[in-house]
Amino acid sequence: MLHFVHKFLQALTCLSTFLVTDVAVAPDDRPLVIGHRGASGYRPEHTLEAYRLAIELGADFIEPDLVATRDGVLIARHENELGSTTDVADRPEFAGRMTTKLIDGVSTTGWFSEDFTLAEIKTLRARERIPAVRPDNTAFDGLFEIPTLGEVIQLVREFEDRTGRKIGIYPETKHPTFFAIEGRRLDGSPINTSLGQLLIDTLVAEDFVDPTRIFIQSFEVANLIELQNVIMPAASVDIPLVQLYGDVTDAFVQPSSGFSRPYDMVYNAANGGDLNAIYGGLAALVPGGITSTTGYSALTGTDVLTWISQNYAEGMGPWKNSVLLRDAIDPPIDCNNDGTPEVEGQLTGQVAPFLSVALGLGLEVHPYTLRTEENFLTLNDDGTCRSIQDEAAQLLALGVTGYFIDQPDDGFSGREQYERSRSTRFATFNAALVRNSQGQLITDLSTSDDSQARAVAEIIQRVNPDILLINEFDFDDQDTAIGQFQKNYLSIGWNGAEPVEYPFVFNGPSNTGIPSGLDLDNNGDSTGPGDALGFGFHPGQYGMVLLSKYPIESVRTFRNFLWKDMPGALLPDNPLTPASVTADWYDQEELAVLPLSSKSHWDASINVEGVVVHVLCAHPTPPVFDGPEDRNGRRNFDEIRLWSDYVTPGAGSYIFDDKGTSGGLPMGVPFVVLGDYNADPNDGDAFPGAIRQLTQNPLINKDCTPESDGGFESVDRQGGANLTHIGSARQDTGDLGDKAPGNLRLDYVLTSLDFRILRSGVFWPTSTDPLFRLVGKGDPIVSSDHRLVWIDAELLVSPPIDPLANDSSVTNTPATKR
Repeated sequence: MLHFVHKFLQALTCLSTFLVTDVAVAPDDRPLVIGHRGASGYRPEHTLEAYRLAIELGADFIEPDLVATRDGVLIARHENELGSTTDVADRPEFAGRMTTKLIDGVSTTGWFSEDFTLAEIKTLRARERIPAVRPDNTAFDGLFEIPTLGEVIQLVREFEDRTGRKIGIYPETKHPTFFAIEGRRLDGSPINTSLGQLLIDTLVAEDFVDPTRIFIQSFEVANLIELQNVIMPAASVDIPLVQLYGDVTDAFVQPSSGFSRPYDMVYNAANGGDLNAIYGGLAALVPGGITSTTGYSALTGTDVLTWISQNYAEGMGPWKNSVLLRDAIDPPIDCNNDGTPEVEGQLTGQVAPFLSVALGLGLEVHPYTLRTEENFLTLNDDGTCRSIQDEAAQLLALGVTGYFIDQPDDGFSGREQYERSRSTRFATFNAALVRNSQGQLITDLSTSDDSQARAVAEIIQRVNPDILLINEFDFDDQDTAIGQFQKNYLSIGWNGAEPVEYPFVFNGPSNTGIPSGLDLDNNGDSTGPGDALGFGFHPGQYGMVLLSKYPIESVRTFRNFLWKDMPGALLPDNPLTPASVTADWYDQEELAVLPLSSKSHWDASINVEGVVVHVLCAHPTPPVFDGPEDRNGRRNFDEIRLWSDYVTPGAGSYIFDDKGTSGGLPMGVPFVVLGDYNADPNDGDAFPGAIRQLTQNPLINKDCTPESDGGFESVDRQGGANLTHIGSARQDTGDLGDKAPGNLRLDYVLTSLDFRILRSGVFWPTSTDPLFRLVGKGDPIVSSDHRLVWIDAELLVSPPIDPLANDSSVTNTPATKR
């Protein structure tokens, strides 16, 4: 079943630091942020509004606890007792339904869901469960209905339809033994409702049975075994199950609490149930046998966990206090400086051993519940105050695969900060910082007044890459423009963003705008921008620059490699000459000077914390602005092919750099490909298969494609050619003409297999996001017609010594250190 979980993770859209909606995530390795009862830290729990906010704040899953109404409908409530979370106590028409029941061995007085029809439930309104802790939530008391499971599913679907982002649902069956066997309604009739059966029936009826988008959890055991062996097979569904664990110290036992014991075991043992029939081989593995006092601690041994993992559960959900061991402290500590000391515990530094056992068995482990309010926090083992991000980081470092949290935005940022600390952020941005007059960009950047440059700089600051390739940045051989961009734009925090500094820069020459003296576009004139070695009105226009927070040790350049020297080059045919004469658009004189690279190709060796990573930079010509000969489309194809051959051992032996050294990268050298490659895998005008040479190269990591909600939203706003596209609009990076070619995926950050991609994204905010002002609707262009693309990547293993790192023959051009 775990493959279902991993498949879901691979399908999820990815999340980021600056915009929840600008993100894509990697499969398998990304821990889940689970909105505990929705965003219950900000809205009354188990309401559609709490679930909606949780999704908007970055939750991957939302959790509805489920109880049943009298007429057999599942509703989202933490308990079947309604008095603590609804206004039922203030409703005189229901005063007679107040009663006392024994719920899991604990006497409970109030109003109970099983005594109300759904129609009656719908007249009630939600209230904040803990108003003393969350007084702000009381402002919403009386506003929200009690949702059904069907309505929660509909909410998720509406969000997916609007954004393209998939959200999972994590239902919990509450008190299944009470509802199925022990419980009685107000009139004394047995409830006789299987929550597991009702849950599966509802999911099937709603056609929401994708096992990659659901976990089913329970504090009880027997109902999960029944789901696995009876209910789900009968319905032909297979959904991953999660065994919840309460306290493992027997501190909360009946009659005051049932939190330390799985109640089905308590009930079945006390009432003569056939334990072998109910629990199978588990009954013989529980130390001391299953009794009316069996606690969760009895289910933490290796043999028991092994049996659970092999027979019914794909995951476990432990109480965080049972995992991160702690001692009480007295007096309490005031960590938020509000004058009220509320922190009452301190970590011991010990971690419960069953956590590593569960992870070693391949179980998903999703602890609960992280909460940001001070009374829920704990001191570090050294006595210092501890934030919710600290708590998240510790759990993630221990290997948990997700966590429940009442404030999903803090859970999101905690995961972000932890993963960011383990990774390098690589990015590419066609910033459109080009001018038609030589030297004009230097003039424009000499002050801090250029609005476009400010928007570009703020985008870079919001994303804060460690290594960034900027395409379309006019080249000057004194590094004046890039120096001014750093000083007057990147070093100034715009609109609350933090300044960003890049101490290392490589700003190499570009073929663009360099006159060839030949009529390369065959229009009868040899002096136009189309006759330059790469299209441009002046030398260096449309250049590129590489910025890094890590040392750039050397750069191998391929600006002068001739197109004709590529074996099997797609040299264009002149349609005006006989078909028998091929590859004749350019004559021999032209082919003798025409480079393959329209700008340049760079292999920059960057020392990332002791490991040399080869950052491959390029900006192939757009495959348009030509004729039936498709000279630009063919050149684009071969420019992309150069890198594909370069990273494939043996395929790049024909390649020689600007110092005459031949060959590509050896096997086992980590690399990252950056740039605007002007080719979409599915749409647009690129030569067929152009970018797939890279994206489908077996040495390229294919785990995660950067995405955004803004690209998805733009389809509805712009229409036109976008409506006919095959590729996902979430993956678009270029906001181009809407009639043709539409928005396309043109900008790429691709890694070798040596990396684990933790997250990725496209900076394309939606129109409701405050940062939408940085991209706008496309006309006029605010920053660029391209979007910044980024990934966070972690090296999986320490690679062998880079054979190219200290080879003077490939150290063509030193980088600049500021």
